[in-house]
Amino acid sequence: MKKVKQILTLMLLTMLCGLLSAQEVKLSGYVVSEGSRDRIADANLSDVYSGKGTSTNEYGYYEMYFKYGDSVLINVSHISYTETMFALKLTKSTHFDIIMKQGHTLAEVTVIEKTPIEKRLEVSTMRLTGEQIKNIPSIGGEPDIMRAFQMMPGVGAGNESRAGISVRGGDFGQNLYILDGTPLFSVNHIGGILSTFDADIIERADLIKGGFPANYGGRLSSVMEVETRNVEDMTRGNLTIGLLNCKLSLGGPLKNKKTSMLFSIRRFMYDLIMYPVSAVLLDDQKIAYTFWDLNFKINHKFNDKNTLNFGTYVGDDIYKLGNDIYGKRDVSRFRISGGNKMASLKWDHKFDDRTSSRINLSLTDYHSTSLAKFNDTNNRDSISSLVFKNAVNIMDLRLAADVKWKMWGKSVLRAGISESLFVSMPYSTKSRSYLNDSLLYEDKNHASHIYSNETSAYILGEMYFGKYVSSNIGFRFSHYYDIGGKKSYWQPEPRALVMFHIPKAFTIKMAYSRIHQNIHCVTGNVMNIYADRWIVSTGKLQPAKSDQFDIGIARSFLDGMLETSIDAYCKKMSNLAMMKRNISVEGMTENITDLDLLATGGNGKAMGIEFLLTKTRGSLTGFMGYSLSRNIRQFEGINKGRYFLADNDRTHSFSISLNWAVSNKFSISANWAIATGAPITVPVGLMYNEDGRYSYVYDGVSNYRMKPYHRLDVGFNFMKSLHWGERTLTFSVINAYNRKNPYLYYIGYASDQMYSLSIFPFMPALSYSVNFNKVSLIERGRPYLESQKEFQEIFHRHSIGFQINPYLGDIKFYKPLVFAGRYTYGIFDYLSVGAEFSGFYDNGKLNTNVSMTTIDARYGLLCRVKYPYLKYIHPFLEVSAYYGHVKEETKGANAGIRKSDYFSGYAAPGISLNMFRKRISLDFFYKFSPRKIIDDKYYVMTWRLNVNF
Repeated sequence: MKKVKQILTLMLLTMLCGLLSAQEVKLSGYVVSEGSRDRIADANLSDVYSGKGTSTNEYGYYEMYFKYGDSVLINVSHISYTETMFALKLTKSTHFDIIMKQGHTLAEVTVIEKTPIEKRLEVSTMRLTGEQIKNIPSIGGEPDIMRAFQMMPGVGAGNESRAGISVRGGDFGQNLYILDGTPLFSVNHIGGILSTFDADIIERADLIKGGFPANYGGRLSSVMEVETRNVEDMTRGNLTIGLLNCKLSLGGPLKNKKTSMLFSIRRFMYDLIMYPVSAVLLDDQKIAYTFWDLNFKINHKFNDKNTLNFGTYVGDDIYKLGNDIYGKRDVSRFRISGGNKMASLKWDHKFDDRTSSRINLSLTDYHSTSLAKFNDTNNRDSISSLVFKNAVNIMDLRLAADVKWKMWGKSVLRAGISESLFVSMPYSTKSRSYLNDSLLYEDKNHASHIYSNETSAYILGEMYFGKYVSSNIGFRFSHYYDIGGKKSYWQPEPRALVMFHIPKAFTIKMAYSRIHQNIHCVTGNVMNIYADRWIVSTGKLQPAKSDQFDIGIARSFLDGMLETSIDAYCKKMSNLAMMKRNISVEGMTENITDLDLLATGGNGKAMGIEFLLTKTRGSLTGFMGYSLSRNIRQFEGINKGRYFLADNDRTHSFSISLNWAVSNKFSISANWAIATGAPITVPVGLMYNEDGRYSYVYDGVSNYRMKPYHRLDVGFNFMKSLHWGERTLTFSVINAYNRKNPYLYYIGYASDQMYSLSIFPFMPALSYSVNFNKVSLIERGRPYLESQKEFQEIFHRHSIGFQINPYLGDIKFYKPLVFAGRYTYGIFDYLSVGAEFSGFYDNGKLNTNVSMTTIDARYGLLCRVKYPYLKYIHPFLEVSAYYGHVKEETKGANAGIRKSDYFSGYAAPGISLNMFRKRISLDFFYKFSPRKIIDDKYYVMTWRLNVNF
């Protein structure tokens, strides 16, 4: 019996050892850069003993699998960093982060893409990092991702005033924009000068022009996916002040290290220049244009398997035209505002080492509003007013779930489902008539809300068959339902991409994609300001459809230093919609759902060939591209039903973008682009009537081309590394040789002479940027800050602030009594939250017989982010949301009392001067608000006295 027990014990131990020897353990982690802790994509890892290898993904993450008890010697290499090795004995799954040192100076390295182009399972796809976007000269010195992609072959801008993109003959509304996994409707600020993406917080951006994976849908022409920075590892920030803009970003882990936060705010300062200049040049007619946007995300890691992320974006644009007589009142005023709002909540869950999921609940809202006000002031004893207000709005409430399963090798299976509810208000108009602020009549007219939903499901497999064949095969199926019209559309969408690698030669890539678009975007202009309108599909307006074929070859040279690709495409589109005429000021009041205003059921064809040569590393980096293309449209009732050239057709387009890192302290960047002029429709003659009036005679659509477009932009960056970070002074010139590219053509009065208007002449710009990180500030330290503990000794958590008549500068027309008080509590050394109360009292005259007393009280919550690592000065940014109650009492003619409630907020960048070991501080800051703060001002400079304890 004893021998039997010994034999059984021996057998059990043998089986256990066998199980242990067969058990797999995982080695995983991040590869990061020394100092900055930036994550490094496409670093190569290989085990010297077993020969196993892998590379980091776009987030710098790697995974390798070994047998239990294996000893490994891992070699880590990257073209931009010094090679390193480490040894481990694996008795359990291990998380191991790898720190790499820079192997080259800044003047030697600027990497665009590290994985060789012939090994990427993609076609017609381009990627830019945030640093590359910053190196491209841009209008006003503000880097812009859309302007960067406009330099790529197959991507156009329509005209140089638009920051939007037209991809391979598609319209501006046919691009799917995704910010951190959430779709956006429109990504241009009013006028199209800049996009809504802040380059300072962008980690990377991908633009897919063809071979669309099945997890993307809803837009015909392209996908632009933007990921913001990951700030889990360290605190970092940026402050930029330019001639036309100012912005601040701050992000990093909070005290518990499991939670991280990223925040940025940006404001366009063009109105500060336009307002006084236009008053002088246009006989007191004042023009002002500005925008602001805010990004915020917070990420909490519960454990290794569960992460929760909340993100939001808010942006608004304001364009105003008017003239003043009494200061508070306008003779006439025209205002356009519009923007995006987005909020998302994401839950990432890891089931095991191979399976993960994401659930995303998001809300996206796009609105556009125009306001016209006309005052009759001929009678000094009274003021009569007419007010017209028009608005459009669309909202998308979306719930999506995605699952990712890692199969053999690098092969991956993905699947997902999403449900979207669209709520559209095509138009809303309101007109009012006042006499001395007394309402005489009011007329409202608005369309009923249109409700529709879209359900989508997809599955795709990224398969690798040996070394030479790989594929991305998928299928997407959508169901779109117009709830009011009770109309359904079933939409199957096959997708396929196959890649064949020929050793020591090149890679051939072929793809097919079918896509449906259920929301049409038509673009018009109001006072030459571009405005997008989104119209959902109904029983009368069918979803648009596209079938696209792609074929390309790709190859890299000199160990990946040079990459080249040639791509050809053919795209057929159907059920397109366009405006029969531009949306004018009058058209803003019309029901745009009336199909009489739309040309529908259109067809389109786009085809072309594109060449791209990229230099990825060295002191001189950049790319050169060329495209040859044709883009045509056909609508019944337009051009006699014949095909005509689309507005964004460009036969030839060539561009070159270079960045030369002369040294660690100086770099030069330059862009030059030339393209065929845009097609336009011009009259061929004049026809006079019997009464002497005339009309233009047209012969066909798109019967003329503008002059060829070409422009040179250059930029000079002066960098200096400091012990607390880096500062950069950028001088850029747009249109360096002052080319007068036509923005539009017009015809002289009663003549056949045609003239052109150009809007972007030679434009210099200057900006100053400061980058800092907590590693530099704390670990390297200031002389007076020996350690972070010393800093904590002078960190006061409580602060009470006071303001009485705080506004600096000349506030015209009257000086009201303004008072404010606030309390804040410091959660961390750089983050405080609190409450605020403010109000003002004013008693002023509107004219000789009418006076008004105004009392305005506001109660709000605020958040204050500051840069606390300087001794006497702290830069800060405050953001507040508040509820207000206003009471206006009119005395004299038509006396009365009017009360109203409102919600609003403000953003306030500024500096704090500290005294008496920071127990007393004096704040000076600019306050920006979407609601008037005082007089007709949406921004003022102000001060506050604080007591800290």
